[in-house]
Amino acid sequence: MDSYHGILFFGILILVSIPAAILGLRGKSLRIYGFLATLLLLLTAFDTWAARLSLLCFWALQTALCFGYLRLRRTCGKRWVLWIFLLLSLLPLILVKVSALVPPLRILALLGVSYMTFRAAQVLIEICDGHIKELSLLDFSYFLLFFPSVSSGPIDRYRRFAKDLHQERSGEAYYELLRLGVWKLMTGAFYNFVLGNLIWELWLARLPETGFLATWSYLYGYTLFMFFNFAGYSRMAIGTAYVFGVKLPENFNQPFKSVDMKDFWSRWHLAPGLCLHPLLHGGFAGQVVPGTADQLLCGLFHHHDPHGPVARPDLVLSGLRHLPRRSDGRQRDPGHQVESVQEAEKAAPAQAAHDGDHLPSVWLWTADLFRQTFLGGI
Repeated sequence: MDSYHGILFFGILILVSIPAAILGLRGKSLRIYGFLATLLLLLTAFDTWAARLSLLCFWALQTALCFGYLRLRRTCGKRWVLWIFLLLSLLPLILVKVSALVPPLRILALLGVSYMTFRAAQVLIEICDGHIKELSLLDFSYFLLFFPSVSSGPIDRYRRFAKDLHQERSGEAYYELLRLGVWKLMTGAFYNFVLGNLIWELWLARLPETGFLATWSYLYGYTLFMFFNFAGYSRMAIGTAYVFGVKLPENFNQPFKSVDMKDFWSRWHLAPGLCLHPLLHGGFAGQVVPGTADQLLCGLFHHHDPHGPVARPDLVLSGLRHLPRRSDGRQRDPGHQVESVQEAEKAAPAQAAHDGDHLPSVWLWTADLFRQTFLGGI
């Protein structure tokens, strides 16, 4: 059964959400019930015993690695130890991606493997950096397997997630969270099932297959279709998480208000960058990881179809294009660590105002896209 698709899924989601809403409105903790609901929803999403066994093995591997490294870190802080644990943690994801080229490995395909692997990897890195000094088996398992975002994201961070689990909320505070969650869930469904389908049926499906204007029309139409499709799924996941008392980070920050392509990428699909950037460019990892690694890593490993391309070429090229450099041409670490969407929103307007000046953003975006398409980005 596909997540956030079909009457059966939404029927089950409503049934498991009702007890969560009752508990939350009474000021009770949702930590244990939310975990049990996640397990139930995982059983429906992983609807074969082979898929369930693969998920169980994945959970066992990542749990053993994180708890094992936490114990080992207290006596051995060598850099090479972390790399061994990270490689073992990334191994399932690597095998799934390689399965696109090696068909026999496709039996290892696992729903949500990219998101779950990044969650485990960031726990290992934060243990190394000393930010995580203890782990709860329940909290870690809930974080790793959190159902609302297991298939479509957004990516979250363990410490922020655990803080939500242990936060004491009054019934009034939960009511506001529930109201926002239901609104996000409904608007996400509207994005995906109404606007996305209308753009496809009334715009993209009617375009001729050849011609300059048709190609440009398809470019803009498919961008809008992809936004409403992807943002719709993300919004439904965030809304569902709110119902269970977890405030997942936002995934989009009004990307079509961008003034150029660089600004566009800083607003599009925020969660991986907001999660990976502080990990890859701060503390231990910042000493050895290039400044553009977050975009490149997303491009190489973040792809929804295990039988499709091994990498996302758009994110790979974006990472290369925005490789930060010093005035003398040497690569540098950008140093700017965005910890939350709110900080990103604070940083964006000043740059947008400086770059935008007088022309509407859509025309700057179009001009920049035309320049990159036909002039090679000169």
